[in-house]
Amino acid sequence: MSRFIDKLNIKNDTITRIYAETEIWSVPLISRSSDGKLVMVRRYGQRTSGYLLFDESDSLQEVFPAKTNVQIELDHGHDMFYLRTNEDHVNYSLKRSSSTTGGWETIHTASDDTFLEFFKLYENHIVLWTWKAGHQEVTILSAKDANIINVLRFKEEPVYAVYLSAGTDSSLLFQSTNYHGAKFFYTYSSHVTPPRTYTYDMEQSTSTLITEVSYPELALSDYSQTRLSISSTLQITIVHPKIKKATPIYIGSYGSYGDASPVRILSC
Repeated sequence: MSRFIDKLNIKNDTITRIYAETEIWSVPLISRSSDGKLVMVRRYGQRTSGYLLFDESDSLQEVFPAKTNVQIELDHGHDMFYLRTNEDHVNYSLKRSSSTTGGWETIHTASDDTFLEFFKLYENHIVLWTWKAGHQEVTILSAKDANIINVLRFKEEPVYAVYLSAGTDSSLLFQSTNYHGAKFFYTYSSHVTPPRTYTYDMEQSTSTLITEVSYPELALSDYSQTRLSISSTLQITIVHPKIKKATPIYIGSYGSYGDASPVRILSC
């Protein structure tokens, strides 16, 4: 496999792009593992991905060769390798092992109704960000035995968005991704609920509201959102006044590359 790296720069544990000369790979990404112990290079394309690690002599060693139609994401924490992979199921499973060569323990089993979007490692916890039956959930596991500690479910509204965030303070993002921390921050919003950022304490299993975006020009309590199933694979959301009256309608949609229209308030 042809490899030529003409730029390699690792500073302050930030992700830096490097360039490689090869026929099948797009631009690789280099990063440190969550625990800071490893430097990893992810080479990926639209249908494949693979990983290389720097060894003690600063040489690149390929630990996960690319496989057709297999996407993987690798991390390291708790003296274990963590592997998110769709090799067993299109919705991704999560495995861990003390070695990249075998002995993998499955800590999240892929299923037809649950999509593992991504995971984050913390010193004492593992956090899974998933979609279950079309709804987002956040599952907190014990790093020691991978048992479930708590599951955050958000079903007060038929349509909503939840994401790992920093809210209005950029320093919060570091806390959300700090391996040695016990808290992370997430933002909740919908078409009729303004973005609300919470801090979640993994030790206490509690969420605390810290910031909320205000739209004083909008009477959001006068509106509701309804989700309609057009078919088994297509659903639409309608935002409408609670009191029925003739009003203009705004129609928009997007769905490509695994993304969909953002769930947010549209203000003009």
